[in-house]
Parts: sequence; C-alpha cells; structure tokens
Amino acid sequence: PSAWSVVPTGQGRQLLGRTLTAGVLDAHAGFDPDDFGALSGTISGGGALILLSPPAEAWPEQPDPALQPLLTHGLTLTDFQGHFLARLIRLLNDDPAVTHVDAARADRHPSALPPPSTAQPVTTHDQQTAIAAITALAEAPLPATLLITADRGRGKSAALGLAAQALCDPRV
Repeated sequence: PSAWSVVPTGQGRQLLGRTLTAGVLDAHAGFDPDDFGALSGTISGGGALILLSPPAEAWPEQPDPALQPLLTHGLTLTDFQGHFLARLIRLLNDDPAVTHVDAARADRHPSALPPPSTAQPVTTHDQQTAIAAITALAEAPLPATLLITADRGRGKSAALGLAAQALCDPRV
C-alpha cells in the first residue's frame, strides 16, 4: 500500500517528471485523455499501464462523467457522441504493444490471459530524431554538445534512455 498513490481524475499532470513501473487508470468513472497521456508518459521501459474500461463495444455509448466540466447550458452527458473513445479503441486494438484482456472471460478461464507483450517501445518521430542525434554524437570522433528542448512530458528522458540502450546493445 505504501507504494501506491491515487491521483484524482483531472490531476494527471502532477505525474509528469516521474518514472513508474506500472500505473492503472480506471475509466469507469470517466476518461480524461490528459490523465491517460500523462500516466503513459511516466511508465518506464518494461513497465505496464493498465486501462480499466467498460467493454469496448459499449464504452463509447456510455455517458462519460469526465466530460461534465465541458457541458454548456442545455447539454447533458448523453448529448456527447463517443467518437473520441471509438477512435481510441481502434488505435489500441491495432497496436501490437497493447494486450487486451476481457475480465469476465479471464475470471472464468485464467488460461485466457495473453502472454506479456514483447513489443518494442513505441517512439514519436521527434524521439526517433533525438535518438539518432544522440547515438550519432556518441559515436562521433570529436566531442560535441547536443541540446534537446521540449515541453514537459514529451519523452526527452525516454529518448535518452532508448539511445543509451541502443548504444549498449547494437541489436536494438
């Protein structure tokens, strides 16, 4: 219990700058995309982010309490369409690094749990550019300096770690 901390919905930015081995986001009480992004940016290589959600086929159709602050006069949560969630579900379904578990099925058949993913980390274009620059600089014959700037939570530290890994293990 001392290793756990609960971050209230909408407060995910306070996670930025941390490194976690695992994180759980419970979307049953609402899905805040900023919290999801902040949490995913804190997970170290080999770690896990667990997204607890209603069943994918029903989730976009359910009212999302996290949207309550966005409501204007005359609108209710049922007025929002689940287009964002439908797209998120499609992207997660198509990502080979994502493991899907149907909790109801796993409870009845523990062998239905998929093996852990061995997918390589997914990097942004900017991170790939930074990794290439770092590795090129490290292998350059003359010493030099590289300055990388970006907003908090953009993956600078992750890029540095992935570049270090690539320099230590040429197979990466």
